[in-house]
Amino acid sequence: MQAQSAVTDNNFGQSNALLPKRMHSLDKFHGFTVESKPVVFTDKDFIGSGFFGSVFKAKTIDGREVAVKRVSKDKLRFNCCFAEKEKQNLEFISGVNFQNFIGYFGGYVLGDYAHFVLELGDVQLEKLLNWKLDEMNVYSFNNIAYQTLGMIAFLDEIRVRHGDMHFSNMVYFYSTDQIKLVDFELSSFPGDQYYDSPLFDLGKLGGCLFKLQLRIKGYDNNRVSYIDGKVLGSSNIDHVLAQNSWWLDDLNQDSKCSIAVAVNIRETFLVSTELGKTKGKEVVGGRDCFFPRNCLPGLEHYMQTAVGPFAKPGRSTGDVFVV
Repeated sequence: MQAQSAVTDNNFGQSNALLPKRMHSLDKFHGFTVESKPVVFTDKDFIGSGFFGSVFKAKTIDGREVAVKRVSKDKLRFNCCFAEKEKQNLEFISGVNFQNFIGYFGGYVLGDYAHFVLELGDVQLEKLLNWKLDEMNVYSFNNIAYQTLGMIAFLDEIRVRHGDMHFSNMVYFYSTDQIKLVDFELSSFPGDQYYDSPLFDLGKLGGCLFKLQLRIKGYDNNRVSYIDGKVLGSSNIDHVLAQNSWWLDDLNQDSKCSIAVAVNIRETFLVSTELGKTKGKEVVGGRDCFFPRNCLPGLEHYMQTAVGPFAKPGRSTGDVFVV
């Protein structure tokens, strides 16, 4: 396919006037360009949506499948610096080359939307867990705990707070058995107005892990919420650890303690910032307690029939981008 001319400031300068200036030209983003005709994503390309925009599947001209996060100007008006801030966050994250962070290939503005081009995962982690919960066991749970705690360990090392550590902001790759973190729009760095220790994110992640192992045990959502309420804010870790019915069978004591400490890390920080950092570093530094581990269950049935992020490997849909 012959490459079309790139969209430039002259093409869409007036319609893009509200966006940060450095978002105007496609030429500034790692060589990515698009056809000059408007890009139209269809329902079959849709992957998911969040507060700031929607994500679609697309294909580069050299055959690579990518995810494209599309953010409308209406959302950008919520925070006029959002597009530039996310671009800076993604460029920094891609520069550290960490195996559990999503790859970022560049961004562009076209018409009424800013777009960010990202590595395409096979399935959102939260959806994978919902579909394959009955196949999960302590060993697949350990895999998730180890990889996600490793994300926070690295974020703490580079002093970046993600801000929204939840399974819905992670994607899974079958071929490498890797979980990767996405959605860095809420990330903050030292010197940012609302920056806190990256270890604060252990609170949300710890809650996700605790509730996941309850669901694997077979508890319904009401029971999970009730038990989670009992644990959240508890100052008596020993009491929590002693409740055998609250924990997966075969989950070792060190793993239980790590999760219990993580769930209540915010309360620890309120007592003492230094104590919070110490306890948080112990949790992420001791994640080898989540052993033995095995791969997450696959989705062979869904992969044969689905489109979008659940399509069988090698299947391509979506608009063609020119690289």
